[in-house]
Parts: sequence; C-alpha cells; structure tokens
Amino acid sequence: MNPKISVLIPVYGVEKYIERCAESLFSQTMHDGIEFIFVNDATTDRSMEILYNVIERHPERQGQITIIEHEQNKGIAVARVTGVLAAKGEYVAHCDSDDWVEPSIYEKMYQYAVNNNSDVVVCGYISEYGSESISQHQSLSSTKEETVSSMLMFGEMHPFLWMRLIKRSFYVKNQFFADPKITFCEDLVVTIPMHLSTEKVSVVPECLYHYNVMNVGSMTHERSLKKIESCKLATDFIEEFILKHGYESVLNSLYHLRFHYLRPLIISMEIYNPKRWLEYDNKPIPCDLMARTRFSIWLVRHRLFGINKLVQVIVKTLFDR
Repeated sequence: MNPKISVLIPVYGVEKYIERCAESLFSQTMHDGIEFIFVNDATTDRSMEILYNVIERHPERQGQITIIEHEQNKGIAVARVTGVLAAKGEYVAHCDSDDWVEPSIYEKMYQYAVNNNSDVVVCGYISEYGSESISQHQSLSSTKEETVSSMLMFGEMHPFLWMRLIKRSFYVKNQFFADPKITFCEDLVVTIPMHLSTEKVSVVPECLYHYNVMNVGSMTHERSLKKIESCKLATDFIEEFILKHGYESVLNSLYHLRFHYLRPLIISMEIYNPKRWLEYDNKPIPCDLMARTRFSIWLVRHRLFGINKLVQVIVKTLFDR
C-alpha cells in the first residue's frame, strides 16, 4: 500500500543543520503511512554522513527512508523534481534540510487534506532568527486571484513551497516544475500556478514549520547578478502563465514583486548595474515608491549612471542603508 505522505528533502551543504532537520522528521506523530525521500544533490560536506548517523538512531523509520543520489549538483529545483517523481504518497511535502518541523505537522496537514478534499494544504510557519522567533500565520482571501496577489506581495498568504502539502496527482499531472535555470524564486513558479489552478485549498491555522533565516549560506541571503537574473526568469514565467490563463488582475502584484527584486541593480553598490536594469525596464513601475527611488529611476532612464551612483553613496552614508 502506498503511503499517505511523501516528505521530500534535498540535501546540499547543510552539515550544520541536517541533524536537527532529520530528527524533527523522524519524530513525527504520524508513525505509519509516511515516507522520507532524501535527495543528495552531490553535497561535498559531511551532510550525508551526519544523516546516516541520525537514521541509525531511528531503526523504526529505516523502512520509510529512501536516499537518491545525484552524480553532480543540479540545484534545488531539480532535486525537488527528483523527489516528486520518486514519491509514492497520495500527498507530497517539501522540507528544506536547513529547516525543521513540529512533530504533528504532517499528521495535521493530512487530516485537513482528507477532510476538505484539498489539492493544496497550507500551514503557518515560524521565522527563526536565532534569538528571535516570529510566527507567520496564513489565511486565504475571498478569491484565488486575491490569494495569489497576496502571495506575490507577501501579505496574508506567503508563496513558499515548504509550507504546503500537495496532492501528488495534481502536482504531477500539471507539471508544476521549476526550470532548472531558476535558482532563486523557484518556489514562486510552482506555488503561483498551483493556486491559480485550483479552488481546493485549505489552511491549517497553526504555525508548524520552522524557517531557518539564519542560514547565511543559503541563496536567500545572496545578493548577486545571478539571483537577479533568476528572479527575472521566474517573473517572466509567471507572467506568461497568468496571461495564458486569463488572470490579468494579478499582474500588478507580480510587477510590484518584480521591481522589488530588480531594484538592487540601480541602488545597491554591491551589484550596481544600471545598463542591465535598463534591459529589464519593460514592465509597469509600482506607483507607491519613495521619492528617492523614483529619482534614481529617472536618472538611470536618462543614462545618468554616474550621478545616480553618487546619490546612492550619499544616501548610504547619511542613512546607513
């Protein structure tokens, strides 16, 4: 008999965190009907050695564990797809290996899925900042378009993949898979189409997932041109999906998010690249921008790159921003 839930965990460069993650997974209150699929994305540190040590401490779980090896590093998007295609569960859940979960997360989410015949179940999460923990409760809006707009604006609903339980048949049939070239914002290109493709979404009111914000080695903390380009690819993909399926009311929120991700090209000295920003400057600009951001846009559009750079240096000096 196939399991109820498959939990999919990509593993790469997480030797500091994998033990806590695995322990939280193997301590689930769901004792039967669950499988754990770890995808070793060719990690070069001691992550797998530590994982095997944790597995040895949980002989009761060993029959529920599958480990898949990538011969070379392919990135989190591909590792997740590898897990989904190998999964046998009625539902699948993603768990990032630098995070951890509450003991009852999958039992509770599965119960909501069954009770509501859900394609997607969402739970709240806790952002972990080391000395501070911030609960992030989630809620649906009155329409799926409004919910997706909220996801794009990080409002009452957030777009992360790891806080969702998804019906595997719905996932695979619709091929909700991120392009391997998208290495940042890869969650968005999966969860936004998902939520636009179904009305069967339910929300667990509790915060059951712990998001480790302190992992400074993760892509989330990296500010680079590669990250910017990935965000552009992601938002272009989402825009194409929105237009193809007639959800134009969501576009303003998408363009707002797109500008937020591309803005460092004209205000950050770390990756200052106004010529690249001009190449991407082909979408509406949000109307609620600060005056100095609008001034920077005007300077860049008039190709006054040196003046804009000087303005950003002065702003950073005066306001430490």
